[in-house]
Amino acid sequence: GGSHETLTGNRPDWDSIYIEAVHRPAERQAIYGALRETRRFSLSDSEASLGIYYPVSASWIAVLEASVSPTHRVLPKYAAYGQIQKLLGGGWSVGAALRHSEYATSATNLAALSVERYWGNFRGAYTFYLGRPEGTSSTASAHAMKLSYYYGDRDNVSLAYTIGREVENVGSPARLVTTDVQSWAIS
Repeated sequence: GGSHETLTGNRPDWDSIYIEAVHRPAERQAIYGALRETRRFSLSDSEASLGIYYPVSASWIAVLEASVSPTHRVLPKYAAYGQIQKLLGGGWSVGAALRHSEYATSATNLAALSVERYWGNFRGAYTFYLGRPEGTSSTASAHAMKLSYYYGDRDNVSLAYTIGREVENVGSPARLVTTDVQSWAIS
């Protein structure tokens, strides 16, 4: 896969290419990994990630992920992510997640709360994000909404919209910047 993002403010575009693999050892379980090359702010990085999706019980699901970037010019040196999700019935679920990202000169923490609902061939989701660079009192929040139509068990078309503030590593010399963001995506 790949992505291309056009930025405002006379900043260079962001591009990435990646390859992903998924192994499903049992029903509702998955082990997945990816290799990615990214170009942001005219700097290139590579990254490897690994994750597991595991049902703790019939109504609880856990997700654990880790990533590492040997180059880490704009991507984190490493990141760790954990999520727990509760299935409520009637197509509803709620979740909470935490991510820690360690950069060359700083670190950030991100918390997320989400609610989603499946009905028929559709899925609607809302996520609230709250991020904070370590060593500061400032935070950045964002709201993400996504609507998906499933035309097969693993095939879908999605429309996503995000608005808020984002903390980004803007490269050399490494520094974190909080900016206003608005994003539309079709996948």
